[in-house]
Amino acid sequence: MAASALLAAVSVASLNLCTDEYLLLLAKPSEIASVSFLSQDPQESPLWKLAQGHHANRGSLEDVLAKRPAVVLSMGAVGGRVR
Repeated sequence: MAASALLAAVSVASLNLCTDEYLLLLAKPSEIASVSFLSQDPQESPLWKLAQGHHANRGSLEDVLAKRPAVVLSMGAVGGRVR
């Protein structure tokens, strides 16, 4: 498979506001599988307009599994437990 085909297949989901901002600023819109619901709130995120067109999740891995992302961004705690 060509490298360009692999890059085209990348999809990334983010589980919290901090990683949402990285994802929204660094990824192409077509690469974003999901962002947390907080990123779409004007009271919470300065990037809320960028986040509006993307699927929103509630910050859990279970919320993004259906989208089958290649990468999931988190800040180290998933499901309330630090590993």
